[in-house]
Amino acid sequence: MKNNFAITKIILCVLCLFTFFVIMGCSDNPMGTETVQTPTTTDLNATPGLKVYGSITFSNNSSENCAIILTKKGADESPKTVNETTGFSFNGLSEGYYSLEIPQTANYYSTVHHFYLTENKELTIRRVAKNGSAISFVNLYGKVLDATTNLSVPYTSVTAVNETTNQTTEGITIVDGSFYFLGLASGTYQVTFKNGAFNALTKSLSILDNKITFEGIPDINVSSPTAFNDVSNNALSGYNLGNILIAPKVTLTGSLVGKLTDINGAPIATTAQLALLYDNDVNDELRPTVISYFSLTNPNGYFLAKNLPAGYYAIVYKTHILTTTVDSAGDIKGYVITAGGIMNTFLEVIPGQVTNLPTVE
Repeated sequence: MKNNFAITKIILCVLCLFTFFVIMGCSDNPMGTETVQTPTTTDLNATPGLKVYGSITFSNNSSENCAIILTKKGADESPKTVNETTGFSFNGLSEGYYSLEIPQTANYYSTVHHFYLTENKELTIRRVAKNGSAISFVNLYGKVLDATTNLSVPYTSVTAVNETTNQTTEGITIVDGSFYFLGLASGTYQVTFKNGAFNALTKSLSILDNKITFEGIPDINVSSPTAFNDVSNNALSGYNLGNILIAPKVTLTGSLVGKLTDINGAPIATTAQLALLYDNDVNDELRPTVISYFSLTNPNGYFLAKNLPAGYYAIVYKTHILTTTVDSAGDIKGYVITAGGIMNTFLEVIPGQVTNLPTVE
């Protein structure tokens, strides 16, 4: 009896120990394994936000350490400065209008880039050596306007590329369409104006010791600078390049789209011979012109015609007859579509728009 009781206790102890190890260590147990959470360490070098970075080149194949100053315009923020020789990077920036400047030194002239930052931006900055040449530096300003309305066009990029050194200076128009370049070295440039809703425009610019020539305006005498304010309302002096007119991207054609049916509402068969008619003015004596003969390819009657010049259009059977309308003197004053066809009227196609085809009831 005692032996049986001892054996029973041993079995119970073994079962308890087994159950304990299953609970604590078996990955198939609903409680799972014990996991020790390791505290994460904040990356002190992480820099959320936007970035401006790039490289520095030198016109005389030499180099020197230089101060690179990044300033956010119109904001109560202190300029950021790094000292580098071949490359630079500014991190953790917010969206906005910036200028990046390298001040002049004993050996090199200053350079300035202006840009509106919405995504990470890479710049290549070319430093021009003084090397004894008589290089002039000037401030230039102007305004970009819509050629059709004379309204200002803000957020237009303005880029000046020196044809000799390939140095690029960037600017952007502000709300009133104004832009400016500070400390632009003498030389010949190609200045390009770009805005997504407008056609790009490029003009030639020449900065000489005694005059400035900008395509489309009279020569500017450099002895007579005028006053202007930058985006931070600082009073400056420079030379006015005038109003630059850029043309909006205009769509010159439109489209016809819809379903072609007969007078019973059934889709026009793909075997039917059709004609697309065009009329510049439905109220004159000129007979509408056949643009093309065609047959539908869609058995359900769907039709699409793109890139149609502005005017009035109709789709009829190839053998359909137009009826003339006359005035009180008996002179033809237009044409109408005889009843019983596919369409009973001409539809106007407007550039940049899609005209839907009605069906004959």
